[in-house]
Amino acid sequence: MFGFGYNVFGQICSLKEKKCDNYEHGGLSVIDVPVQVDISLSEDVVKIQSSWTNTFLLKKNGTVTTSGWIPGTKALGNVNNFLPGEVVQDISCSCNKVALLSKAKKLFLWNDFMHENSFPTVVKLKESLSMIRCGDLLTIVLTDDGHLGQLVTDSSTTQDEEVLVSFAEITFSHCVQTVSCGKEHVLILTDKGAVFSFGGGSRGQIGNGRLDQQDEPKPIEALSGITIRVTSCGGWHSAVITSCGDLYMWGWNKDGQVGVSYNNTDIPQEVPVQIQAVPVPVVFSNDSVTDVSCGSRHTAAITCNGELWTWGFGFYGQLGHGSRKSCRKPTMVKFSPTLSTLTKMTKKSIHCNHWNTFVSVKKDATNH
Repeated sequence: MFGFGYNVFGQICSLKEKKCDNYEHGGLSVIDVPVQVDISLSEDVVKIQSSWTNTFLLKKNGTVTTSGWIPGTKALGNVNNFLPGEVVQDISCSCNKVALLSKAKKLFLWNDFMHENSFPTVVKLKESLSMIRCGDLLTIVLTDDGHLGQLVTDSSTTQDEEVLVSFAEITFSHCVQTVSCGKEHVLILTDKGAVFSFGGGSRGQIGNGRLDQQDEPKPIEALSGITIRVTSCGGWHSAVITSCGDLYMWGWNKDGQVGVSYNNTDIPQEVPVQIQAVPVPVVFSNDSVTDVSCGSRHTAAITCNGELWTWGFGFYGQLGHGSRKSCRKPTMVKFSPTLSTLTKMTKKSIHCNHWNTFVSVKKDATNH
């Protein structure tokens, strides 16, 4: 696994190390080229989740490893088993909240985990859950019998009291494949490849051509008739990949994170698009796109030949281009010769968080 971007808390590589593998650009608070994450942390990872202070790695055996800020303390470092005694099935986090769902169907919710005296609490629900997704404003869950819902926290609960959380069902008659959450909005992908959205739409992230709140899930009309297989929510922008490998994006484009400022040419528009309120195709390569992930204000995508492309806000090095400059045009990330050898015959997937990007690689059984 490789990472780059914001590393003030050591969430990519330890601040105690004088250098990371193949990284010679100076201090480690910002890492602007891909570096290999500690192998002992990244082995057998099935899911990556990260906040602006932490990285959470869910392993095949159901344990969770963390790096960066140690929740419930004022310390930095690594924790090899974040939830001892539990086999974790799913994990999700937002800026200051992490939720873990065990295979025993216990839901652990940790709000304000940077608070020194904070701790995870077991949420007691009558519903049995199969999936959880955290946004800054909304926490969305899916029950074992396919019902979609939102977790509602009692705002009157104090720091020292048990957190009271209830399940509020969301009216939705379709079979849910997966859910993605941004800071204020939600995308729902059905088993038929249709995409629905709801939540805050102030920057066009809902994709319905409007900039207001949408309280109930509705289909994105611009994607009607197109089969979608991958969805991703950024802070205030969104991305999907079709079954044909085409990338569509929409939402806030202040830093070029939607990738529409060049109209697929090398000539920038005189007045860059700030808000793209309906999905549009984003073309940057002759190859189809296999994976996409949106950070707070940047985007990363992988093509079928294994190329990694990034664009948008780059001040914390999260684009991996060897600088802290933002980039309004999708640009390929160049791995160092050593890292290129390691990733040559592998399958890749990506995860972007607020100001970081992680690339997970594994051996491709079809290549020998």
